[in-house]
Amino acid sequence: MIRDEFHPVIINGSYIDEGVRAFAPLARAVGGKKLEKQLMSGANIFDYVEDNSPQAKGYEETLRRLLRDIRDTDVGKALFTSLPRQKPVWIIPYDSLVRKNYDPRNALTSFVDVNDLSKGMRIQYSPELWSVVYTPYSAADEVLLHELVHASRHANFGHSQKNDQVPDNDGDAEEFYAFQMVNVYRSGLGLEKLFHENKRSPRTGTHAEVERTLSMNAKALQMVEYFRLVDPLCKLIMRLKTRYNPFRDWDRLMQTHDKWVRAGRPRPR
Repeated sequence: MIRDEFHPVIINGSYIDEGVRAFAPLARAVGGKKLEKQLMSGANIFDYVEDNSPQAKGYEETLRRLLRDIRDTDVGKALFTSLPRQKPVWIIPYDSLVRKNYDPRNALTSFVDVNDLSKGMRIQYSPELWSVVYTPYSAADEVLLHELVHASRHANFGHSQKNDQVPDNDGDAEEFYAFQMVNVYRSGLGLEKLFHENKRSPRTGTHAEVERTLSMNAKALQMVEYFRLVDPLCKLIMRLKTRYNPFRDWDRLMQTHDKWVRAGRPRPR
């Protein structure tokens, strides 16, 4: 377990829960599906227990390196600054129970305890699931940064983040925000290929192409404005000089949008 290097982020590569889940067939034979379900979900208590196995230590060292790489960037520095010190952010493996109930290759950010937000956030993430070989926007560091953006939102706004009057894009405002943060991060790394609006548009594009798509989408621009006004991470990102930064350049993007509207041009698809 790595507690102090990335405060308030805690890395815990415990796989004890997986060892417990190995007894699921026995639990079902003895007590039926109910006992099996209790064992499968109850094993999550070990997510926060020290595990000294080589597998756990390997996970923790991999995460240490990824977080160092992220923290050493301008976007990463802003992201860590935005995390409230008093609320821990646990990063743990994306285990077999989660893969069974969700996408087998995914990452999830949630509250440790929805009834006690002081216990912080939990990111379920396994770096070996991610590689740019699969699809655009699937490098291990980009996915981890994406989830940390969600953790920042959870930590700063709690449940209310889903209830604010954000001009949502088909219920996808939080994903839009995290994807845009990864765009800025990629720009800061000097990468030419960025991404379009959200996970529903996995196409890559140049800096100019992505800006053009964004500037033609009124809802997207409204979401950018919303996050500029309310989100502490966004306020820090607006100061950065990355080539792509829609939060900083919102005024210019709006001017482009208004020109298209006045010209009566159709929105690009």
